[in-house]
Amino acid sequence: MSAVPAYRQRSTSSPIAAANHGYVAPLDPSLRIGAKFPYLELGRHAGGERRRRADPLPVGVVPIGARGMTKARPIFEDALLRVLGDLTPARCALITGRAAAYLREASDPDRPQRLTVQDMLKLDIEHLAFDGTTPLFAAYGALVAQARAEVYADAVAIGRATKDVLKEDGEAHLALFLASQPDATDHDLRAALRETEEAVAAQSQAIQVVRVALEKRHQQPP
Repeated sequence: MSAVPAYRQRSTSSPIAAANHGYVAPLDPSLRIGAKFPYLELGRHAGGERRRRADPLPVGVVPIGARGMTKARPIFEDALLRVLGDLTPARCALITGRAAAYLREASDPDRPQRLTVQDMLKLDIEHLAFDGTTPLFAAYGALVAQARAEVYADAVAIGRATKDVLKEDGEAHLALFLASQPDATDHDLRAALRETEEAVAAQSQAIQVVRVALEKRHQQPP
């Protein structure tokens, strides 16, 4: 009977060896020196091919690239992070004349570093050549649109209230006209009452919306 090769010798000295049918690779003494070198064992693929497997990482150790989600960033800082990733920090530093570390910190909303308009323009022009998009300009536009919506929120609310008033008033006018006819039925009278009440409710809502807008205009700054 021929001798069993070293890598085919059975061992149950570790859980991985047991899971891999007890077959382990011959040990190189250098692999045992320090925790820097994990104990590598020889396992099998389904097709019978051997592959190396390392002991499991200690509890609490997270593999590189699996440390969870990155920090949530506002829209502009997120766009800058995308530009840095696409063009590389070194290229962005060369374009703007700023240090790469400064640009990276500018993408962190918790840092005081900020880009100038010229910085944004240079980076967007370079990114335009990269893939045809201008992330910083798009982010700035989105911020302006958001601010505009906040500034004109009262105007939008008044416009919606006006639409409701016009609708309910028109329906009330028609219902009242039908109720005023000599042959008006009880149904016509009840409809006129209902539509008029709804018109009054819409007007009351509009009054409240306008009152709130007026109060906001005269609020004292903190």
